[in-house]
Amino acid sequence: MEQNSIRIRTCLAVVNDGKILLVPHYDTDRGPVQWNIPGGKVNFEESIQQAAVREIFEETGLHAKVDRLLDVSEVFLPEKPWHSVTITFLGQIIDGNLQAEPAHPYGHKLPRWFTVEELEGLSYHPKDTVDKAFLEYSSDKYGQKQKQDPLA
Repeated sequence: MEQNSIRIRTCLAVVNDGKILLVPHYDTDRGPVQWNIPGGKVNFEESIQQAAVREIFEETGLHAKVDRLLDVSEVFLPEKPWHSVTITFLGQIIDGNLQAEPAHPYGHKLPRWFTVEELEGLSYHPKDTVDKAFLEYSSDKYGQKQKQDPLA
C-alpha cells in the first residue's frame, strides 16, 4: 500500500437465524484471531456492491445479495501507516456451501456463524457494525423479512 493512501474496503454482513457470519483473521494487532465480517478491497471499475458480493463468495463459498447500506467505518493506525474506510452492506445468502477460502496465503480460514452470546470474549471487527447487524436482524422489519423469504 502506498504511503499516505486510503484503502477502500467493502463488506457484506449476513445475519440468519440469529447468527452472523464471520471470517477469522490471524495474527492481527488485536491478538492471534480476530473475527471479521466477510469483505475486502474494491477493485478498479468494480462497484462497492459488486465487491461485497464477490468478497463474501471468495471468503465463504456462499452466493449472496446486497439488501442495503448498514454502516461506514474507518480505521486509523498512523504508526503503520494505515487508513481504511469500510462500507458495510446488510445482505442475504442466496445459495452455496460454506467453505474456507481456497489456498489463502494466511492459512485455513474457515468462516463460522456466531450468536451474540458466542461473541462474548472474542475479538471481532468492526464491533459497532456487527452490533448494528444484530440490531437490524432483531427488528421486526428486517428479521421477519429474512425468516419469511430468505431467497428474496
